[in-house]
Amino acid sequence: MTESSEALFTEAQIQKTVAGSTLKLLKEALVALKAGPVKTAVLIRKFGQASGSVDFGGFELDWSHEKLAQKGLKDCWLYGYGMDLNGHQRDLRHIKTLNIPKDK
Repeated sequence: MTESSEALFTEAQIQKTVAGSTLKLLKEALVALKAGPVKTAVLIRKFGQASGSVDFGGFELDWSHEKLAQKGLKDCWLYGYGMDLNGHQRDLRHIKTLNIPKDK
């Protein structure tokens, strides 16, 4: 990668946990390699601004862990339309949710 190269890193879904951390680390690594301007794009930010910063975003759900907990959920996983569920269901033409209950 040369100093004049541009990089656009996309992530279908960003959240404060793994995906958000991965996106941040990859952006920092590309900047450290002098990739030039590095931009990030995501399809869905589940937790809005709490998910971290992105340059281009599609949908902001603005969920909160507190609201999920009130419903007895630890998280809600989104899949389909390019996002996988344990390596499957990526080819769905719509987005589905999988509710992950809190540990008892």
